[in-house]
Amino acid sequence: MASEATSPARSTGVWSQLKALAASPMAPFYFVVASVLILVSLGVMMVLSASSVFALATQEDPYYFAIRQVAFLVAGFVFALILMRIPPDALRKLGWPVWMLAVALLIMVLTPLGVTIYGNTNWLAIGPFQFQPSEFAKLALIVWCGAIFHVKRGRLHEPLQLAVPLLPLGGLILALVLAGRDLGTGLIIGLIIVLIMWFIGTPMRVLIPLGAAAAGLVALLVYGSGSRMGRIAV
Repeated sequence: MASEATSPARSTGVWSQLKALAASPMAPFYFVVASVLILVSLGVMMVLSASSVFALATQEDPYYFAIRQVAFLVAGFVFALILMRIPPDALRKLGWPVWMLAVALLIMVLTPLGVTIYGNTNWLAIGPFQFQPSEFAKLALIVWCGAIFHVKRGRLHEPLQLAVPLLPLGGLILALVLAGRDLGTGLIIGLIIVLIMWFIGTPMRVLIPLGAAAAGLVALLVYGSGSRMGRIAV
């Protein structure tokens, strides 16, 4: 009887702790960290599952690509810790410079320096180094949006202040990524733009038509690509 009496009390206590955690100012931070850890774990398992046979045949080590993935994750974790130490004012000053750098790198991808892999031109080769400017563009877009909306923070109730310069200049980054036929990264950048608009309080009457137009564009891009239609058919 004692255990039966304490069980509801214990569950009530756990529920109260969860409610208190959700109401704390650090709740969004914990939510993001937990989401990242879950996604990272799933990603490593998927890489291992998808590449182990190929890695064993080509590298004689089934864990070769999974270990590389973990190494990049560790480097990204260190970079994230460094970013956390940078004051917000310093990050906001980087807003426009990183946006301009992202645009310049994405334009360079469309030049002979760009490398096409599996039909997508989204790699940039400079000497012996190859990297994806679109990955940098994701981070640059978030930092840039934080900078511009900090300046506009008292005027975000005005539709024009919400849309400009986010839609034209954020749309430029999206257009440059799509010009390289990288639909997957384009979808992520489009989602970043929509989520930022939602976070700053854009009304649903604006977001719903915008989302519908984006869905139509995605359908058009998929329909116009034989390889993407082939993936859907499979």
